[in-house]
Amino acid sequence: MKKFVLVILLALSSFSFAKNSGAVKYIALDIFPLFGLGSYAQGDTFGGKILTCNDLFCVTGNVLLISSIVYGVKFLTDGITAFNVLLETGNYHEGKDVLEGFNKQYFGFLFFSGTILVTATNLFRLGWGIGRPLYYRNQKTKKKSISVAPVVTPELVGIYGKIYL
Repeated sequence: MKKFVLVILLALSSFSFAKNSGAVKYIALDIFPLFGLGSYAQGDTFGGKILTCNDLFCVTGNVLLISSIVYGVKFLTDGITAFNVLLETGNYHEGKDVLEGFNKQYFGFLFFSGTILVTATNLFRLGWGIGRPLYYRNQKTKKKSISVAPVVTPELVGIYGKIYL
């Protein structure tokens, strides 16, 4: 009976490994921001279009984050200039006038909207990039699969199989 369980486990594990190995390369391509290249390579145009749109949103989020960094660097240089003006003149109001153009709400909008957009799109890409190639592979092979497992009992030795057409 122990040999029977071992044979069944080996047969099933090798079968499931061979079944899953077909989607691994597409998953590897899909979890990186390559505009759905893994889905297109697998033949899944719907999944590829979804990931392309997702990556475009991610690019938009990155642009917002870079804009907030540039805006923050501008504020930093303006702050250094205002501090120099304050040291040279001793007049607080002249130094403060240099910083009048900085809008904290605009900086906050750029930074937080960019951060939320990039985080959300990366999480979506990770979930979709792993789940969609497996789903597409299962849908594609669902109607054309054959599963076979050996059956060994004290009364019977044989092969059990299912064919999905």
